Amino acid sequence: DGADRVLNPGDAVVVDGAFRHATFASGEDDAFLLAVDFWHPDLTPPEIGALEAFFKLDEQFVLRRSCDREVVDALQAADRGLELLASGAVDLRSTA
Repeated sequence: DGADRVLNPGDAVVVDGAFRHATFASGEDDAFLLAVDFWHPDLTPPEIGALEAFFKLDEQFVLRRSCDREVVDALQAADRGLELLASGAVDLRSTA
C-alpha cells in the first residue's frame, strides 16, 4: 500500500517478498532482519524441486558474475549454514 511502518523494539512483521518492498533502520541501535523462505502449501513436490533447482542456478550465476568478494562470501556462508541446519549439526532450540 506504499505506507511506511514504524516498528518498536520487540515488534515483528512478515513481508511477502513477491511484492516490492524495502527495509531500513534509521536509528542508532542495531536492527536485525531474519529472512525465512517457505513454500506455498499448494505447490507439489516436483514443483518445489524445480524451483529449488532454479534458485540454486540463479545463486551460482550471481557467484560467478560478482566482483564483490563480500557478496560471494555471504552467499557461500548462507549455504554452509543451511547445510548445517539440514544435517542436524545445529539445534536452534538450544539456547546458551
